[in-house]
Amino acid sequence: MKLITFVDDSHMQLAFSCLIFRTSSLRRCGWTPESFAAHIGWGGETNGHLLLLKEMNLPGHRLWELAEVLSNTTPLREWDDFVYVEEQLVRGVGDRLHPDLGLPLAQLTPCTWLGSILAEEGNFVWLQTVTDA
Repeated sequence: MKLITFVDDSHMQLAFSCLIFRTSSLRRCGWTPESFAAHIGWGGETNGHLLLLKEMNLPGHRLWELAEVLSNTTPLREWDDFVYVEEQLVRGVGDRLHPDLGLPLAQLTPCTWLGSILAEEGNFVWLQTVTDA
């Protein structure tokens, strides 16, 4: 069974709750996106620079638990190697656009290695500096 889908784009779309990993951090620990997904038993998407794990819940309790386990049992550290983020709705009550449309996702401001934007098409993230990957 294939646990990882490859996305041929530098920008990756968020959905619901996500854990976002730098693939360079996974490689530092001896994993590829595929071997990491098999290790944790969770599927995801990668573009070669980032690995996104998604949970169709808000908040993503299973992702929170996974983040805690990884922080306690591996060298991976939140904000340095991975980050938890929740999708921001683009449209609200009365079909009004979100006031932060066109801006970076505020919840990711502390994450210097990750770029983001709230666009009409959705929430997108990318590795800020591809040379770090």
